[in-house]
Amino acid sequence: MLRPAYTVAWVDADRDGDLDLVTASYDAELLQLLRDSFLNSGGAGVIYYENTGDGYESTRLAEQAQALALAVSDVNGDGLLDLVVGNDFSLPDQSWSFVDGAWRPAGLFATTTFSTMSFDLGDINNDGVFEFFAADMHPVDETPDSEAAWRYVTSDLNARQVLPGDTQASRNMFYGPEQTADQGLIDQAADYGIAATGWTWSSKFGDLDQDGYLDLYLVNGMASVELFGHLPDDELIEPNYAFRNDAGARFVPAPEWGLGSLSGGRGMSMGDLDNDGDLDIVVNNLNAPAQVFENQLCSGASLQVELRAPGTPNLFGLGARLVLDTSSGTYTRELQAASGYLSGDPVRAHFGFPIGTQLEQLNIMWSDGVVTTVTDFGSDPFLIISRKAAKPA
Repeated sequence: MLRPAYTVAWVDADRDGDLDLVTASYDAELLQLLRDSFLNSGGAGVIYYENTGDGYESTRLAEQAQALALAVSDVNGDGLLDLVVGNDFSLPDQSWSFVDGAWRPAGLFATTTFSTMSFDLGDINNDGVFEFFAADMHPVDETPDSEAAWRYVTSDLNARQVLPGDTQASRNMFYGPEQTADQGLIDQAADYGIAATGWTWSSKFGDLDQDGYLDLYLVNGMASVELFGHLPDDELIEPNYAFRNDAGARFVPAPEWGLGSLSGGRGMSMGDLDNDGDLDIVVNNLNAPAQVFENQLCSGASLQVELRAPGTPNLFGLGARLVLDTSSGTYTRELQAASGYLSGDPVRAHFGFPIGTQLEQLNIMWSDGVVTTVTDFGSDPFLIISRKAAKPA
């Protein structure tokens, strides 16, 4: 049975070479728009659609969802594929692991965001293990102007009833590999300087300055007469934030990159739009035209890789993990169809590294377990790699 969806993720969960689908609904909006008809239909929630080759067989994982974000990857590094649903409001985030051919509930995190806005994953310190970022809303500072702007939001959050065992907090979360034995991954956002970034929507990792470390970009803003009717045009105006990755140890604000737009961002994606080797950015704004930021940082070098799997249902290799060994270090990427808040990802992996870096070997672990190894890179910084051969784009 098909049910309404707000956010989706394509994934080869059963490793059979084709793409399955995960969807999650935003019930608050469906209830407002459809009212009794939504309730009478049985609601929506989180649905897994397994690709059987002839169609899709659905399994309902949760009857309710307030999902603004989905992530599907090995989140905690245990070798199992994980599914994380990021819920708005007081409904806690939900997570499952794919075990013995089915999704099983999994408590992956010791604490989670309260109003989860977006997710992304990336290998922040180049150790081969992905870190996980969840965006929420929290004022950047505690100045009088900030407190006045956020006063109704803060009042609502302070008034909410905290139930025993509640693990939610209204701020960003950043999870490294550290975890407790029984409670899951531990939040380290404050240690990395990214716990509070305003009313954040889409947030993504990308090596914007091509120094070999993934940076972080977040888009901000909110319009609501209920929450911000005391502000001009009922809108909270905040800059977008770019953070430079300081060698995997922390994130440092990078206002000098010129990405601090005040246009009220929502969706955002990174990709090399002009094929010059570096990552550009597209931001979809709520009450303003979309913006394109051309990367002119002019630093480092790069390799970009697209995958092809001719004759398979997963032509572009979604879900594949790519590990690039170089003289400057080892870099790991994973191809996903989407991340952030309602935002797509290019089917091209971008590796940044210092100028003069020697490329040694690239291993591609396809979603169905096939491994392709490339050692001949030629001189072209763009590669298309198939399961049988590699050639310049």
